[in-house]
Amino acid sequence: MEPGVPAAEHQTFLKLIYKAERAISRLEQFWAVAARYAKRGYVFLGTATAAVVVIWLRT
Repeated sequence: MEPGVPAAEHQTFLKLIYKAERAISRLEQFWAVAARYAKRGYVFLGTATAAVVVIWLRT
């Protein structure tokens, strides 16, 4: 734990980090997102958005 950071704030920060790591892990289950197959940024953004929608609908 970092000096000067209260334990409660540290735990909250760790929870946010784990939540972000789990979200990225779920996104990486989609091959097109994990491999970043698209050459154009807007195509990749659309692919990532579609993957997020699918994950959202499954939960």
